[in-house]
Amino acid sequence: MSGQKELVKKEPRRVLVAGSFDPVTKGHMTLIHYAATHFEQVFAVLFVNTEKSYSFTMAERKALLEAACAPYENVVVDQFEGMQYLYAKEKGIDLVIRGYRNQRDLEYEGLVADFNRTALPGFETLLLESREEEREISSTAIRQMLREKRDVSPFVPEQTVELLSEFAENKGWN
Repeated sequence: MSGQKELVKKEPRRVLVAGSFDPVTKGHMTLIHYAATHFEQVFAVLFVNTEKSYSFTMAERKALLEAACAPYENVVVDQFEGMQYLYAKEKGIDLVIRGYRNQRDLEYEGLVADFNRTALPGFETLLLESREEEREISSTAIRQMLREKRDVSPFVPEQTVELLSEFAENKGWN
């Protein structure tokens, strides 16, 4: 093509990338990047899981996710207290993109996908396997590293490092 960059035609769909993002990791951003490069509009949504306790407030998690998603013009950051299928129904979304790092994650994500499909017929799940170098990245590990005053920059989006450090310091972790 004589040096011209080939344009990738994005699928005209609205898709969901859901998570608690406590905090957002490079693994999360791999999913968001995939969605942003393949679909017209992406909703990166912070969901509240009532069975989880969070280290970062909703406002902090949203600020981190907004910073991480800033390079993507077609990504909308949002928050929702309810089930994924309800958000999808409200926004006219028919696909959620989820990732898995191991067999346990895959089994769990399969159950969630089955539930969503039953609750909202036509709401499908695309499961993407984590890249090998991201399989050990978890929000839990990052929070522990912050508490131990270790460098988390290899595991979180570059745009969030400073803000994450500030939030950790405010919690007395630094």
